[in-house]
Amino acid sequence: MKAISNREHKLLLTALRQLEELQKSGEATFPADGFVQHIQSLNESFTHYEFLIMQLADCILAYQTIYKEIRTNVVVPRLRQVKKKPMSFNKT
Repeated sequence: MKAISNREHKLLLTALRQLEELQKSGEATFPADGFVQHIQSLNESFTHYEFLIMQLADCILAYQTIYKEIRTNVVVPRLRQVKKKPMSFNKT
């Protein structure tokens, strides 16, 4: 899976708008449903995609903050404590 390209999205919208204009001017005939529906559908999906990307970025940032906090304040100090203590071996 790859990211949705903003550039490709805009290019496709431009092409659809140009086709819509050709149809309106009568220079070309296309199916009666036109292109407005496709333009709206693409825009809605792309807007939703951008919203989800922003949410994902927030989630990643929150995770990285928690990760750093735990590593710095929990794991590293405990490992230092273990490292400082002399190792005792069980003799049987």
